[in-house]
Amino acid sequence: MDFKEAAYKVLLDEKRPLSVKEITKIALIKKIILSSGKTPNTTMGALIYTDIKQKREKSLFNKVKRGLFGLKEWDVENIRGGIKAYAIKDSSINLISKLRATQYESRNPEEFESALKEAFNYFGFESELIGTPGDTDILLTANIGDETYRITVDGKTAKKGKILENQINWDSLKDHRKKNAADYTVVVGPSFSEGKLFERAAEHKIALLLTEHIIKLMEEHSRYPITLLDFKDLFT
Repeated sequence: MDFKEAAYKVLLDEKRPLSVKEITKIALIKKIILSSGKTPNTTMGALIYTDIKQKREKSLFNKVKRGLFGLKEWDVENIRGGIKAYAIKDSSINLISKLRATQYESRNPEEFESALKEAFNYFGFESELIGTPGDTDILLTANIGDETYRITVDGKTAKKGKILENQINWDSLKDHRKKNAADYTVVVGPSFSEGKLFERAAEHKIALLLTEHIIKLMEEHSRYPITLLDFKDLFT
């Protein structure tokens, strides 16, 4: 398989815009290209850019925004300023509604965890729903070659919408991260009580995200795709 065919297959499989670096890494990891050269990224980028420039509307590829490429066959729409952006699909709208509803279902936290798994899948993570005693709720893997990283996610529900500090077991979260050889830990909930909760989270290197943060990211991702490397900065 040549580089251009490999780029098409990677984008088709990933179903999300990627940088040239990400496309090349995934292609090498999956062994659909073999490169003895020192600059496979340069080769891949040159072929994609040339295909877009020479074939224009007939090109397989589409430049979504600076540094990110997708497939021309994907469903795109023109928005203000003539920039092409991915429309929020019905499934995403339904998922947003599901996230907002289940975050208050304290009697059925599994539904919120399932919705979170779907949301992270939407961003391109490989998501595993675990949720067993003594382990994390969700394990995420950002499979991007040398930059691959893992995150343990703990979903917290609250009928009244606020997560209290006594609902978070910091030591258990650290154990879950170690058990799964993860790089980051994230707790997601409708809102968090004030006081020392955020200080404790910082001390234990745990990120706190509101459900609305996830939803906002989904909305942004549908318009201007966020890469898994961008998410790494967020978790850091």
